[in-house]
Amino acid sequence: MAKDDRNAEGEALSGLSHRIDRRFEVTLQAFESNIELNKGIAASLMALTGSINEHRREFAKHDREFAEQRREYREETRAHREALFRLLDRLDEGGGPAPAT
Repeated sequence: MAKDDRNAEGEALSGLSHRIDRRFEVTLQAFESNIELNKGIAASLMALTGSINEHRREFAKHDREFAEQRREYREETRAHREALFRLLDRLDEGGGPAPAT
């Protein structure tokens, strides 16, 4: 009977070992699959980061151009305002507009 018990115990251990091996294989395959998935996600994130950086550079370029246009507009507006005030001063003094040059 002891021999039968040992055989049964050996078969049980063998079955347990087989199930452990199978679970390890399944876990390993899932892990490898996750690695590949993570590589794809990382590649997508890198591409997205590159795209965001490109848009950021483009925005900064347009922001600089717009700032230059605002500066030019302020200078033109200031010059027109000063010319208008000079004209108003001459009119207040009884003079006419300055001759066109």
